[in-house]
Amino acid sequence: MDDAIADWVSGLKADWEQQNESGASPAEIPVYFVSAQGGGIRSAYWTALVLDRLAGLDPAFERRTFSISGVSGGSVGAAVWSVCEPGSRGGARDRNDCIEGLGQANLLTPLRSAWLFEDVLARFIPSSWCRLPGCGIMSRGSWFERSLEQDVNGLAAPMTGPVTPGAHGPYLFLNSTWVENGERAIASRLRIEPASFPAAGDQLARIGRDLLLSTAAHNSARFTYINAIGNADGKGHLADGGYFDNSGGHTTDDILRAFRRCLFNADDPCKLNDRRADLQTWAQEHLVP
Repeated sequence: MDDAIADWVSGLKADWEQQNESGASPAEIPVYFVSAQGGGIRSAYWTALVLDRLAGLDPAFERRTFSISGVSGGSVGAAVWSVCEPGSRGGARDRNDCIEGLGQANLLTPLRSAWLFEDVLARFIPSSWCRLPGCGIMSRGSWFERSLEQDVNGLAAPMTGPVTPGAHGPYLFLNSTWVENGERAIASRLRIEPASFPAAGDQLARIGRDLLLSTAAHNSARFTYINAIGNADGKGHLADGGYFDNSGGHTTDDILRAFRRCLFNADDPCKLNDRRADLQTWAQEHLVP
């Protein structure tokens, strides 16, 4: 977290210096920390549309946004927007067309179909002996994730896949809930450490491997009875992030606390000044969340 904040702030100052040469640098620079709450498919589509609208209003929105904390449908919308960004994973030609892929998606039919057929059959017919492709995957969760990937191509990318060097895109924090202890289970390309995120665990570290974006977003949106509870390879069970906090604001508050500490602690804990001279003072004077 400290390194990510320091890199981001350093990049913002570089942008500001470049603008300063043309006399267009603002005294105050708005920076953004987004929370996207749950609410099913409507929340997913709404989140993607609003983020797209904000990016249209402020051309620097993506670069000035540090984080998007999503829960349930908000996580799905945030993941869709992140891959629909031109030039990002998924290589979307037009962001609006890409988001419309989510808006027009029929995500209920595959859930209901698998629920009525495959999930029911799996209660009675063992499939572990089968070695053919597709055998042993008798779950509406898999149907749901494949449907998401079909409608928005970039969601088949890994959560911590490669990014363009020097380019900043908002960090996703997709919030689920561990069934066993009720904690937040956060999936992110950043490490989730207890010092920064009390009462939360690193979902990818606990599972022990990377996840596709479709799976990480679905883990945040596993609403009871509709979407199946996730079995994380014997490491625990994952449910909808709304069981802990449906707003996404709890994780955003943790991030803001880390941001304040980096900027205002006198001992410069994030080593901002090691990256650029007087970077901490500059950030205090110019960055406005």
